[in-house]
Amino acid sequence: MRCLFTAIVWGEPYIKKFLKVSLPSQMGEGNLTPGFHFLKGSRYQFLTTREDARRLKEAPLVKKLATFIEVEFVFIDAVPRDNKYLGASLVQVEALKRSVDYDCIFFIYPDFICANYTITHLAEKIFEGYDGVFAPVPCILEEPMVDGTVLDGNRFPLPDGGSVISIPPQELVRLSVTFPHRMMLAYFLEATSKNTVQAYLQWNVPEQGWLIHAFHLHPCVLRVQHENPIFMQLFDISLDEEFVAALFKSTDNVYVARDSQEVALVSLREALAPLHPVAGQQTMRDIVRYAEESASLVHREFVKMPFRWHFAPVVENEWQQIENQAKSLISEIIVNLNTPDEVLKFEDPLMYYIRLHRRQRFFHRWQEGRPPHSIYDMTPCPSERFDELGSAAPVPIAQQSVSARQVFWQVIRIFSRMFGLRYFLRIPMFLRLWIRVRVWVAPRT
Repeated sequence: MRCLFTAIVWGEPYIKKFLKVSLPSQMGEGNLTPGFHFLKGSRYQFLTTREDARRLKEAPLVKKLATFIEVEFVFIDAVPRDNKYLGASLVQVEALKRSVDYDCIFFIYPDFICANYTITHLAEKIFEGYDGVFAPVPCILEEPMVDGTVLDGNRFPLPDGGSVISIPPQELVRLSVTFPHRMMLAYFLEATSKNTVQAYLQWNVPEQGWLIHAFHLHPCVLRVQHENPIFMQLFDISLDEEFVAALFKSTDNVYVARDSQEVALVSLREALAPLHPVAGQQTMRDIVRYAEESASLVHREFVKMPFRWHFAPVVENEWQQIENQAKSLISEIIVNLNTPDEVLKFEDPLMYYIRLHRRQRFFHRWQEGRPPHSIYDMTPCPSERFDELGSAAPVPIAQQSVSARQVFWQVIRIFSRMFGLRYFLRIPMFLRLWIRVRVWVAPRT
C-alpha cells in the first residue's frame, strides 16, 4: 500500500512548532520509522514556500526522514495565503491532485502531536478496506508544549542531531486534560461559558478523562478514490466541512475511532487564539442552531458516535452511565434536526432561515445541471525531490501563477456565498443575451 503523507506548513511560527513538536512525534515509536510497514512506494510531501523549503531541508530530522522515505517539496508561493484557512484549503486541493498515484493520503497538520502507534493504526484501517479514518483532535495549549519543558521527558535524541518524541496515548491525553485550551473547557455541557461554535459536546468522567461527541471529526487519512469524480472536485470552505460532506453521505465504510488508545492526536493552539468562549451555558437551541448551519448528513452520523478520551484505565460501568446520558441528548438533537421544512418555517422562522442559509452557502456545489469544478482546473504547483532542492533554477512567478479562469470562479464563489446572490453565476448568460439584443436592434435604430 502506497501512502502519501502531506505536511502543509509555511511561515516562521508554524515551521518552529512543526520541527520542534509535530514532526518529532510523527517519527516517534510506532509512527513513521524505518520499521513502518508501508514505506515502499510511499512519499512524504511538504507543501511550503521555496524559502521555507530550504529551512526544512537543513533540519536534521528532515534529513533523517529522507533516509527511509522519499521526501518531496511542493512550492506554494503562487497560492493566495492572505487568509490562512482559504490558503490551506487551496493547498489541500493541490495535495489531493498529487494523491492519484497513491492508495491513501494522510492529513496530519503541522500543529498536531501524535501519540505512539497512531500513524500505524491509521494505515492499518485503510489496509483493512475502510475509505477513511476519522477522529476528534482536542486542542492543547501551545506555550507549555513548544516553549516549555513539558515534553522533555518524552524526547529521545538522535545520533545525527534532532530528537523524536515518543509519547504513549494515555500520557498525551493527560497533558491535554492538564493544559487544555479554554475553548475545550467551554464544550462541557455543564460549563458556565460556551463557544459560539458547538463542534464538540463533552462530558467529564472523573479521574479518567472525557467523553467526546463531535459533529466535525478530522479526516486523518483517506483512501484515494480513483474512480470517484467527487474526490477530484475543488473545495474552498474546509476539508472537514465541505469536502468530507460531499465525498461521504454516510458512515457505512469509514472508520470512526472510539478510543484514544488507537488514535490520539492533539492540536496546538495559543492561549489567546480563538475560539473565545462567552458567558452562559450551552442550550439545546445553541447546539441545534450550529448543526443546522454547519453539519451535513455525515456530520450528523459522526455526532452519534462516542469517543473515549482517557488517561486512566476505563471503568466500564462509569463510562456506560455517562454514555447513556449523552445518547439521550444526541437523540433529542437529531429529532430537532429532522423537523420538516414546513413545520420549522411555521414554528421557528429563525431556525428555518439558518437551514436555508446553509443550503445557500453550498448551492454552487450542487446546483442542478452544473458539474463540480475539477481540481485539474488549477495550474499545478512546481515541485522538487529532497535531493534536487536548490539544484534547479527557480520557476518564474509568471509560470507558477494560478489560471485566470481559476481566479474568476473563485471570486464568483466567494461573492455568491457572501451575498447569497443565487443568480450571480447567470450574469454571463444575461450579458450574452443583452449583446444579441443590441446587435439585433442596432441596424433598426
